[in-house]
Amino acid sequence: MQILGGAKIQKIMIAALVAVIFLIPLGSFAEEQSQMQLSEQKIEAGLIYNFLKNTEWPPGKMGPPSSPLVVCILGTDDPFNGYLQPIESRTVNQRTIKLRHISNTEETGGCHMLFIGSDEQAQWPALHTFLAQKSVLTVGDFDGFSSSGGMIEFGTENDHIQIWLNVEAVSLSHLHIFDSLRRLAKTTHPSSQGGAE
Repeated sequence: MQILGGAKIQKIMIAALVAVIFLIPLGSFAEEQSQMQLSEQKIEAGLIYNFLKNTEWPPGKMGPPSSPLVVCILGTDDPFNGYLQPIESRTVNQRTIKLRHISNTEETGGCHMLFIGSDEQAQWPALHTFLAQKSVLTVGDFDGFSSSGGMIEFGTENDHIQIWLNVEAVSLSHLHIFDSLRRLAKTTHPSSQGGAE
């Protein structure tokens, strides 16, 4: 798989993704970019929306057309510092998006995406077992998440936001990740001693 790299490509990716969710014209964003200090939480919030747009769930997981896409966040704290809230005014394939905080494994049944922050890392092993083949896109922001069975991991590389994709975990959960997202990610291979490409 070809991996997009370099500081320039990373900046373009970040600008495009954040512009989508916050409705910032890309031209204006480029002009003001040197004066703006984008927080990691804001960038990750933009990426979450991008993940939703570039993932396909099995028909049986989606429910009727009027039902929303549910993004669950493990724990009561807000790891995005409010930056994810505007996503509820957006749609994906004409479905509204709903944010939901959950506190235990039993509440994950209605989730299409589950975000596990570093503060909740201790719960991941039990969640991973519980969610096996349940078609829930899992996203985490702690080191080793994708190599331990998580699907998408946020991290940093060369002072830039990087995402790692565990294609094996995605496939086992009967999800489909579009090529546009695959091209932005490095691929993790847990079965090959946790290597990435």
